[in-house]
Amino acid sequence: MGSKENFTLSELEMDTLQELMNISFGKAAADLAEVVDIFIELKAPRIECIHADEVLTSMKTLIPDFEECSIVEQHYYGEIKGVAVLVFPAGADRELLSFFQEYNGRTGGDITMIELEREVIMELGNILIGACLGNLFTTLKSQTTYLPPWTNSGKVFEDIFLSETVNKDDIAITMRTIFKFEDRDISGHLYIINSNSSMKKIQIALADYWKQFNAI
Repeated sequence: MGSKENFTLSELEMDTLQELMNISFGKAAADLAEVVDIFIELKAPRIECIHADEVLTSMKTLIPDFEECSIVEQHYYGEIKGVAVLVFPAGADRELLSFFQEYNGRTGGDITMIELEREVIMELGNILIGACLGNLFTTLKSQTTYLPPWTNSGKVFEDIFLSETVNKDDIAITMRTIFKFEDRDISGHLYIINSNSSMKKIQIALADYWKQFNAI
């Protein structure tokens, strides 16, 4: 069980994590552009240490019609463990379908439009989350295993988040960014929530990263 301890990162640790995420998000945007042939803008991430039970409040405050939004959730385990949550606004799934030419024309007896939209959301989440986390954890030399992603509505996510996804007493390093697609009125939020038990390992990984520059 976690506890609501007063955990904070130092200024150097926060700056380092910020810079590493900036690099990772830049590479993720490039990877995604190769797949969907469209430019995606990932804004500089905002990094906070907050209680896990505040994450949901943040999402509901920032994202209109939260109960109707589409969410991709992917857990990861290893030296650092947690969950990545990609949130698309309500209605974005259908708009995103046009990005993926391989799905066009597949509606019919074997698959419904709703199933197609879920596939696209899942595929997009898999690419974006995998690229962001993969680049970050490779730089930090952290061995990580990923579970397959899955999708939910905001309402379902809200019902299970604090009962099945995280411990409400955990203190999480939350890395949140807003991404936007070129020429489309679509934006979303990416949350990377690292568990309380990963905090010390993250600090050690950051310290090891800076040793190569003789910074600490």
